Amino acid sequence: MKIKWIGLILLCASFVLFLIFKPSKKDIPYRTAIVVRGDIQVTVTATGALSARATVQVGTQVSGTVSKLYVDFNSHVKKGQAIALLDTTLLHAAIEEARSNFKKNEAQTFLAHTSRERKQVLFDENMCSKAELDQVVADDIIAQANLQQARVQLNRAVANLNYATIVSPIEGVVIDRKVDVGQTVAASFSTPTLFTIADDLTKMQVQAAIDEADIGMLETGQQVSFTVDAYPDKTFNGFVSQIRLQPTMTQNIVTYTTIIDVDNPDYRLMPGMTANLTIIVQSRKNVLIVPLAALSFKPPFPPENPPGKMPLTPGIRNKGGLKESEKGNGRQFFPNSSDKVPAPSISMVYILENEHLKPVKVQTGIRNNSLVEVQGDLNENILVVTGLQTSGQEKRSTNNNSRNPLMGGPGPFGGMPPPR
Repeated sequence: MKIKWIGLILLCASFVLFLIFKPSKKDIPYRTAIVVRGDIQVTVTATGALSARATVQVGTQVSGTVSKLYVDFNSHVKKGQAIALLDTTLLHAAIEEARSNFKKNEAQTFLAHTSRERKQVLFDENMCSKAELDQVVADDIIAQANLQQARVQLNRAVANLNYATIVSPIEGVVIDRKVDVGQTVAASFSTPTLFTIADDLTKMQVQAAIDEADIGMLETGQQVSFTVDAYPDKTFNGFVSQIRLQPTMTQNIVTYTTIIDVDNPDYRLMPGMTANLTIIVQSRKNVLIVPLAALSFKPPFPPENPPGKMPLTPGIRNKGGLKESEKGNGRQFFPNSSDKVPAPSISMVYILENEHLKPVKVQTGIRNNSLVEVQGDLNENILVVTGLQTSGQEKRSTNNNSRNPLMGGPGPFGGMPPPR
């Protein structure tokens, strides 16, 4: 009986020792991402202010008191439509005065012309001197000039009366009114503004300030999407219609005004709204995409290996070391790389194949701040390495991987070794 218990105890002790001292395979915590096929865009972000395509400030050329207002805020007006009327009492009086002055000068002109004709007859018969004839000729010319001046004054008085009726110069919407009935406006030195009328608000524009570092990527016709604070869940669209050459400098920052045309059929957008713009400068559809970090990943030297003995996979020794001709003299080693410098569009990425790193040459296309288009010996759903993960990053990476569709799973294919 004692022998059985001793045997059982030895068996349990052996099992415990086996669990403690059994060889375990160390997983390398790579950060990885999945090669996906999709769309990639290169964008420029900016802010701007919405405005009408044309805004006209309507004033008055004559002074007077506002007697009538025919429109108000948000009124739709047509070109030539009367929108206000000034008091015309003094203007009518000015017309009557000018008309009387014209008639007076007309009579004086007739009298001067008659005197000239009579003097001419007397001069022809040597009954008056040449000086007397010259005097009546001059009087006739002066009378005709006074008559012309009186005619101009009469026309001006009539025009001022017409100016008392304020009309809209364009078809649009009244977005501002600065006068009320009974208010006196004076046009002595500058034209006072009575109304501000915006062009058709179904067609608007955004004036955006584009940084000089981004202006070289912009062209007319590029698509633009933007949001406004009033409708944060709705995206509006437009296109670049003009890139102005005149720079604007604010606190040593140079920007260029860019005009984006926008359709506004439902009048949701209003002048003055702030637009948060995303300008699509490049776009590719249905291409292979990897994170930009995959291009910059280079396998590091393992701490126990001196320079020049870089194994293919970190943590796995390269038996026998490297040949003398393959030593890197402190430089990073790229397996199977040639001495020829690749073209600028050729890059190297590393994939995981049987838990070993394998270098793959790829040709890169367009890239943005986080993703890059690749072409080469890569297929969808392959794991590419984007970096080595420290122990403090493992937990965070696992949480991030669950949210990022490009990130791989746990273990050597996802960044965090599976629990034992």
